[in-house]
Amino acid sequence: MEVRVERVAAAETFALRQRVLRPHQAVAEMALPGDQDPDTGHFAARAHDGTVVGTASVRREAPPWDPGHASAWRLRGMATDETLRGSGIGGLVLAAVVDHVEARGGGLLWCNARAGAVAFYRRGGMATHGEVWEEEHIGPHVAMWREVPARPCPTMPGVAARISARDVAHVARLARLDLTDDELARFTEQLAAVLDHAADVASLDTSAVAPTAHPLPLRNVLRDDEPRPGLDREEVLAQAPDAEDGRFKVPRILGEAP
Repeated sequence: MEVRVERVAAAETFALRQRVLRPHQAVAEMALPGDQDPDTGHFAARAHDGTVVGTASVRREAPPWDPGHASAWRLRGMATDETLRGSGIGGLVLAAVVDHVEARGGGLLWCNARAGAVAFYRRGGMATHGEVWEEEHIGPHVAMWREVPARPCPTMPGVAARISARDVAHVARLARLDLTDDELARFTEQLAAVLDHAADVASLDTSAVAPTAHPLPLRNVLRDDEPRPGLDREEVLAQAPDAEDGRFKVPRILGEAP
């Protein structure tokens, strides 16, 4: 089955997540803290008629075994329509999640996986961490993780696309700017958003798009380069307030008059 995977609003993932993952809860209870954070990504696989047949969300969150981890991402709400499992939809959604993390500096990607989905996550490069536990109403779970490398900056190979607060503080010192902690945090997010957008644009397939300097066809209208009589000097100088030796005479602006 052919599907398209796209980034969507959180609410567009709720119905499928509730039906597949948490039927004991209401759809409105699918909303989670951090859903509206600028770095959070919600993804949906759509069938040709627009029906959501696969979902996943990823947000910045440190794992419980390393609560101080500064560049960790939590994968949540991974669900595929029951009638379409095994068709590759989940792999496409997981690839979109990994791409999202790559574009934002990479880091540790982790999740609490259902026991029945461990094989799927292993195929996605993830490994288990710790022991299996029982999640009330849902069943056995185990933590899984993988490292996701940062995507290189499209304009500077070898430089990560995600900018850190340390980078911003360094640039501020070079510019002799004294930033407060709030300003540092705000500018880091703003500059990161600019680089995220550049990474999104760089990821587009433009192989079939011809190089374009202007969206509209333009043609210069030029006259023939032929010599023509110029203005009469005496007539032009006659219009000036003052003239001397065939030139305009203007007040001195530097030094003093002789």
